Amino acid sequence: MFGFGTPDAFLVPSVFDAVDWGFGDVVTEDPIVVLDWGFGDVPVLDPSILLFFATLPDDGGEIVSVQADSWPIVGPYKVQLIQHFTGQEFPDSGVAPGATAPLMVLGTGKVRPRGSPYWCYTDIKPKTQGDNPSIIDPGKILTFVLPVVPPGLYDLVISWGVQIYPPPISDTNPLILTHNFHTAMTAERAIRIIYRNRSLQEWRIRSGFPSHYTVGASLGSLETPLTGPGV
Repeated sequence: MFGFGTPDAFLVPSVFDAVDWGFGDVVTEDPIVVLDWGFGDVPVLDPSILLFFATLPDDGGEIVSVQADSWPIVGPYKVQLIQHFTGQEFPDSGVAPGATAPLMVLGTGKVRPRGSPYWCYTDIKPKTQGDNPSIIDPGKILTFVLPVVPPGLYDLVISWGVQIYPPPISDTNPLILTHNFHTAMTAERAIRIIYRNRSLQEWRIRSGFPSHYTVGASLGSLETPLTGPGV
């Protein structure tokens, strides 16, 4: 039974596939959505985004972690960078719809084949007592691989649709060809891209070693300043 304010017709094969758009709901172009925005709800996700590496080099390849209080689905997500002042989208290859995702490693240590390298996912929320074991809930960390972008200030646009997990393993899967990323959020000026800096790369590599390894400073603040004439 559909509630007050629900449309009389649905653009889906069966009413059982439709969301009950009640009074005050904001109807998107795609009637099959993840969240049913009810009266008074605002159809915008505000996850209090925290980028672990908000200043990044221009040569790309960094795995960027985006933390949120909650994500609506595990995935897939499409991640794009928009130059804040020009509106130019990255990746700008014309082929890539968004940033690529890191490789998905299974519990056995093997890499899972994936149909689309542009589908990004969150981690999986650990199960606690009373949770339904058959339901896969999103964790707090969404990851993507930074594309090559020129220095500047960038907005981060994250789009999503219906949850598909685990991801298809074949690029011919019709789910990939027809998937609709119908909802999006934008974090303005979320990422600052600077010219690549060898020291930044060295510090990050060093920070990955165990603490008892003598690899040198892993932060700029830990470096020993030069002293002497001319410094």
